[in-house]
Formats: sequence, C-alpha cells, structure tokens
Amino acid sequence: MCALWVVSVGVVFPQSNDIGASIRGFQFLSLEDSYPGARNDAELAVLRVTDYLEFGRKAEIEIHGVIDFSSPPSAFSSGLALSRSRYFLPLQFDLAEDEDYYSEARLDRFNFSFDAGSTSITIGRQPVTWGEGYFWPALDLFAPFSPEQIDRDYKSGVDTVKVNIPLGNLSELEFIGGILGNSIKRDGTAGALLRWNLGNVDLGFMGGTFHQDKVGGAFVSADVRGTGIRGEISFTSSGDSLDTMRGRENFWRGSAGLMRQLTPALTLTSEFAFNGYGADRPEDYALWYSSDRMRRGEVNGYGRYYWGTSLTRQLHPLLIGTVTSLVNFTDRSVLVTPSLAWSVSNNADILAGGELSVGEGLGEINGEQVMGSEYGAVPATLFLALKVYF
Repeated sequence: MCALWVVSVGVVFPQSNDIGASIRGFQFLSLEDSYPGARNDAELAVLRVTDYLEFGRKAEIEIHGVIDFSSPPSAFSSGLALSRSRYFLPLQFDLAEDEDYYSEARLDRFNFSFDAGSTSITIGRQPVTWGEGYFWPALDLFAPFSPEQIDRDYKSGVDTVKVNIPLGNLSELEFIGGILGNSIKRDGTAGALLRWNLGNVDLGFMGGTFHQDKVGGAFVSADVRGTGIRGEISFTSSGDSLDTMRGRENFWRGSAGLMRQLTPALTLTSEFAFNGYGADRPEDYALWYSSDRMRRGEVNGYGRYYWGTSLTRQLHPLLIGTVTSLVNFTDRSVLVTPSLAWSVSNNADILAGGELSVGEGLGEINGEQVMGSEYGAVPATLFLALKVYF
C-alpha cells in the first residue's frame, strides 16, 4: 500500500498595512557645572518607524523599530525624554558606542494579537498600563513614565503575554504573564487586573507576583460634576533581600488626584502621593540609590510624601503653555518645569522649556557625593525639541 501526501503551503498576506514614522530631536543645556570639564549640553535623536499589519478583523501585528542617538551617552537629561524598559527578548543591539556618544537599534514593540471568540490575546513586546495615577502610579509596574518626563508620546514596551476577557460594557478581566528583565527567575511576572464599570465610576483590583514581589492593590476613578477624581493604592511584600536592610520588607504606596477644566482654555491636574518604600530622611538616599526597584523605574521617588500639579493653558489655537511642579515633602525640594508646545504644521511640533529646582544640592559625606535633596540636586536645564510625524 502506498499513500500520496499532498502538502499545500499557503502564504497569508495582510489586508491592510499602515506604515508611519516619527523623528524626535532634543537639545538640552545645563546652566550649572556638575564637575570641572563636564559637558553642559546633551543631544538626543530618536527615529521610530511603525507598522500595523491587519489580517482580517481578528489578527494584527504591531511593529515599532527605533534607532536612538545620544551624546554624551549617560546624560541625565536624556532620561527626561526617552522612556526605556528592561527587555528579555534579544530584539536590540548597539550601533555605535564611544565615550562621547551612543546609538542603539531595537524593536520597542513587536507583538501579535488575535481574537479567540470574545477573548483578545496579545503576545510579544507591547506597552502595558495598569491603574490611574499620572505622576506617581502605584499599580503600574510595567515601565511607568517618570513624573519628570517631558515627552510621553510612546510608552516603552515589555515582553509579555496579555489576555483580555470582556465582562460587559467597559468592564474586563486582564491577565499578564511575562519577563520584565533578563532573568526568568528574578524578573518573571504573573498578575491579573479586574476593571469594573459602574456608570460614572470605574473600580479596579489587581494582584500578582512581580520581580519576586507579591503585590496587591486597587484603584478608583470617577467623574464628579465635571471633575475627574482618581485614586489608587498598592501593598508590596518584597522579594528583594536588600529591602530588609532598608527596613522595607513590606510597604504601601498610593496616590489621589483630580483633573478639572477650570475654563475653556485652562486645565488643572493635581496629585498627592505616598511612597511607603521611600527613605525617611535625605541622609539615607544613598542606600536607596542602589535599589533595583528604583533603577528599573518601578518607584519614581526617594522620599515618602509628594505633591504634583500641572496647569495647561491654550494660549493660541497652535500654542499651549504648561507649568508643572513636583514637591518632595521629605526633603522640602521642588522641581518646576515650564514649557511651550507650538504646532508648526499638521505633522510637526516644537517643544521648549526648562527645569528649575529649589532645595539643597549635591554634597559630600566621607568624600562621596550625595544628594542633599531629590529635586535640589537636579541642575537647572533648558530644553528644545522638534517632533515630526509622517
């Protein structure tokens, strides 16, 4: 007996292909000398090419290729504009590295999503946001934006599998599994978030394990007579043995804020935050500086009590002015960031502004440089950016 097997190979072509790109260039100028001989200027350029491939109504591939160039490579100011996360998949490599500059190419997003019945599944490098906090999120453990960041156009992707199960109108259950770093054991993550809509009120409950931590929390957001109210809280049982030395085996974090359009042209955003992980006094900041939790951006503050406010005013149909202030009550330091955003065309914007700080600056203890305060140690800096989209 013989059998004849016929193998048919089919090639599936996307039904739509949406290609775009953006170029963002930033120039920073520090008005203070950090140390003799140091450069006071820094440059950052970012090219991002995006592609969305749709295969019918139930499958899509998202690709964001990024090339960035920074000079000098470790400039503090470049962190004000570039959102980064730790990756597990080897989808990035160095293009050029020198003591004066650094360039990298990477796939910042590379994921495949499809529908399985009513359930949506996304696999690969993708942005993930949990919670409602703006300046100091307590539930967003997936590469959150820093409160000082001046450019929030793109959130960095993380290597995860995300499953969304709808539970009715504006309600859903989301599961996340992934690796938020280069080690499966140290950076493995598995969690769930329930979002439940009750008319003008949204409730959320989350729990899981993140970087060997056990984390649980909740959020609420509501619209009260035109004012957006939001709040969130989380409890962390640390899996980092060094947190015992810091006295932070278990800690709470939380924030409460509001957003209100005061006039047709003026909008206020304000948020108060409690960081139970932070140090009790600025003299201990050096112990927190080495914390992996802070280096990976999960916690964005050395102190314990914070207040952030942003006022945005439309000065002209093409010109928007913003003043943002961040206050650290632990060390009594303040960071103020005024900026102007000018829409010069349908696909180009200019952003200009500066960062001004109030508080004790850098000092020395036993010959080592230490922060006298968190924001007081930030040098006064001017910035100018051009952003073009295609």
